[in-house]
Amino acid sequence: MTELEPAHLRAFRKSGIQPPFRLYDLRHTYGTRAVEAGIDVFSVAKLMGHADLSTTQRYVHLSKGHLEDAQKKIERFRARQHSRKISV
Repeated sequence: MTELEPAHLRAFRKSGIQPPFRLYDLRHTYGTRAVEAGIDVFSVAKLMGHADLSTTQRYVHLSKGHLEDAQKKIERFRARQHSRKISV
C-alpha cells in the first residue's frame, strides 16, 4: 500500500475523475460482483480476507434486480416442492 497509494493518487489527480475514487472502492466492487456472480458469501469473505461475515456485509451492495432474482428462485423452488407433494 505504501507504493500503491501514492501512484493511485497521482493517477487520480491526472485523470480528473469526479467524484473522488478510493482504492477501497475496488473492494466494494469486487465483493458485490462476486456475490452477484453466484459465489456464496462465505467464499467471498475468505477471498477478501475477512474473518467475520459482518465485515463482508459492509462491502457487498446488492442491486434491487439481484434481490428480485433471488426471490424468484425461492418462489420457483417452493412451486417445485409443492408440485412434488401433489403428485405423490
